[in-house]
Amino acid sequence: MPAAFDSSTGGVPDGMAAGAGSSSGTGTQALLGLIRIATFALDADGRIVLWSPTAADLARRPVEQVLGTDVADLFPAEARSRAGEVFRRASRTGGWVGFLPMLRGDGAVFDVGFRAVTLRLSDGHDLIQVVATDAGDLRRFEFERTLFEALFDQVPVGIAIYDTERRYIGVNNALAAYNGIAAREHLGHRVEDLVPDTARTVPPLQKRVLETGEPVVDVLVRATTRAGGPDERRYWSVSYARLQDRDGQVLGLTAIVVDVTERQNAVERARLARRRAAILNAANNRIGTSLDVTQTAAELVSVTVPMFCDQATVYLLDSATTSRNTAPNRASVDVSTEPISLHSIATRASNKPDASALVDHVGDSLPPIQPSTALYECITGGRARLLDINDATHVDYADIGHADASHADRSIVAPLVARGCLIGAVRFVRVANRDEFALIDLETADELAARTAVSMDNARLYVRERDTALMLQRTLLPQRFPDVEGTRVAFRYRPGSVGAQVGGDWFDVFALPCRRVAFVVGDVMGSGLQAAGIMGQFRTAARTLAQLDLNPALVLRELDELARSMSESHIATCVYAIYDPVVGECTVASAGHPPPLLAIPGVGVEPVPLAPGAPLGVGGQRFEEREFMVEPASALAFYTDGLVEDRGRDIEAGIDELLGTISKAVPSPTPLPKSGAGSEPGSEPGGENGAWLEAACDAAFESLLGPHPFDDATLLIAELDRFPENRVASWVLTSQPTVAARARELVRRRLEVWRPDVADVVELLVSELVTNALRYGRGPIGLRLLHGATTVVCEVSDELDAAPRLRTVHQGDEGGRGLYLVDQLSANWGTRTTAHGKIVWFEV
Repeated sequence: MPAAFDSSTGGVPDGMAAGAGSSSGTGTQALLGLIRIATFALDADGRIVLWSPTAADLARRPVEQVLGTDVADLFPAEARSRAGEVFRRASRTGGWVGFLPMLRGDGAVFDVGFRAVTLRLSDGHDLIQVVATDAGDLRRFEFERTLFEALFDQVPVGIAIYDTERRYIGVNNALAAYNGIAAREHLGHRVEDLVPDTARTVPPLQKRVLETGEPVVDVLVRATTRAGGPDERRYWSVSYARLQDRDGQVLGLTAIVVDVTERQNAVERARLARRRAAILNAANNRIGTSLDVTQTAAELVSVTVPMFCDQATVYLLDSATTSRNTAPNRASVDVSTEPISLHSIATRASNKPDASALVDHVGDSLPPIQPSTALYECITGGRARLLDINDATHVDYADIGHADASHADRSIVAPLVARGCLIGAVRFVRVANRDEFALIDLETADELAARTAVSMDNARLYVRERDTALMLQRTLLPQRFPDVEGTRVAFRYRPGSVGAQVGGDWFDVFALPCRRVAFVVGDVMGSGLQAAGIMGQFRTAARTLAQLDLNPALVLRELDELARSMSESHIATCVYAIYDPVVGECTVASAGHPPPLLAIPGVGVEPVPLAPGAPLGVGGQRFEEREFMVEPASALAFYTDGLVEDRGRDIEAGIDELLGTISKAVPSPTPLPKSGAGSEPGSEPGGENGAWLEAACDAAFESLLGPHPFDDATLLIAELDRFPENRVASWVLTSQPTVAARARELVRRRLEVWRPDVADVVELLVSELVTNALRYGRGPIGLRLLHGATTVVCEVSDELDAAPRLRTVHQGDEGGRGLYLVDQLSANWGTRTTAHGKIVWFEV
């Protein structure tokens, strides 16, 4: 029964296509959508008895036009006979397949592919079912299929097709080779089933593309596969796109996978190199900024966390640390046989919870590390090593700290070796969710450890030099000054905070004959052991020259010659002053040194107007002296430039500030008691009567110096008063034969009041010296007695500057025994030249 085919009628041909589409899935439906398939049926005589809508669309002929007509009418004239013949033959042979030109309803001719099949109906009649397809569509489909197969088989990148459940339905050989699994074994499985490492990254990506239709391109995926083995991580660039038919129905996913392991390794190497350069640059700028071991260790962990690792700890050998300052010494441990004992000095962790659990307690000592352990080999091996705590052979990892090591995936232990000496170790740890350490990280750890170790060893050398220099300077600098009647002294000294923290400042106070006192303050340019040694030479020379009773200008000239005679050129500044409390006169000379300050109670404080002169060591310069009278209870302040000058203040402003500080400390005018001597023998300078001197020194240091002065600073303040007038007696005697008798009479009369117990000795010695002055000198003869707290000083002067000398007296000599008696009976004696001649003195 001829009828038009329609899906609503349940006709077999088109119903079969739809059924196939519904039963075979979306893939078949998509295929039918891409290729137009027309169906119609013929009776045994070749008349059209069924004509489907798809046939009407293909031939451009409506159903009412073709039903009942001969099938030959569908073809052009030249093909009609052949068409009728092949279809009639199909009824006899059971079927036919071939191509024929077909005449479309609009007159156009096009090639069509036919498949004819003879069907036997229930009534015994035969029905020829014909399926027709545009030959152009078939050729296009064949080309696309061939192209698709070539793409799958020949393209060297991985290609995969998934259904809507993300299961493989197509895999090319390249992707199969990537995964190390045969292509057929992929089918029906998901990615995460075959490559478990992708379970967290790939499925969400695929689901998102399926849901949104937005493709993802060049997503980096890292995983291990069967092809590479469990220890070889590979990198792939993965792109996903959703597949859908012309009607928008989702068919599945397609993926393009490219192995970019080499490229990514190169990128990773470049990234690690950049990170290594950044870490080493930071280390260069931030490690070793101070000569302090703990600070250096703290700088190392600060640089490396979190830039290089999640946790870092620095350890020192117990045998490489001094108890005083934690500076590393040369290690005494025999690293081949002896256990190693460590204690932590710095630690830091990132804010990751697992890293925070690894923080050690600074200062804790660790259990001894035995030679048989892997950790021992790491520390003593000389190079950084990876230490895997998951490896049973490295269970001794827990020895290096009491922290919970189970949180660490992998760590690096690097020895701290400086100049061939093991001084400690450093541990770097990375926790989960971070790349494990690579070989380049071992090089970085070695470099960081080496820089840190050198800085620590520099600290060791610095501490050693500083301690030696401080000890040398403490030995060379005076700890107390001699008690000189008419003077009180207070001083302060503070070493600088740079270099070895010891500079070349030096100072001293000398008791000179006849109750005079000398003050010297100097500054050797430079710091450290060399400056301390040169300072010691200058101080010793100055003390020796002071005993020769030279005036200040001559002392500076001799010190200048000493500086020039040294093997290396050394420059120093110096100020030298002599104060005579008997007459209240002070003589000062300077060699490039800041001027002393003179404080006069009730008047104020001002610098002594003094020519600065050239520094010692320049040579060929003349040093000028300045003489001035000192009011009773005045004070002289000597200082070095380190007290008044720094990087933020010039020397003029510093001197003005020091002037103001001392001015506030100077007490109201109160001269020393006329009957008293200076400080009691054995008492410290600046005792009860000189308390303001100590207060002035403290105030000046507090006001002018910060907590870390750049240079050495010295301040010496001397309160100067007169020797009591009622304990001084002086006469001028004319040169006549009776002068010796007159001198003896004057001395006895005065000593009977002062010191009768020494009157006989003094009378004898005065007689000898006056007689010498009369016989060998010229001009009037001066005689002066000074009654000290424990001694009596006698001075005999004349206008001849030639000094007498002690000589050996032989039996029978008539003279020469006067100085011998003086030498034997006095406690001390000597001579000195003056502007008007000489003075011979003795003390009993």
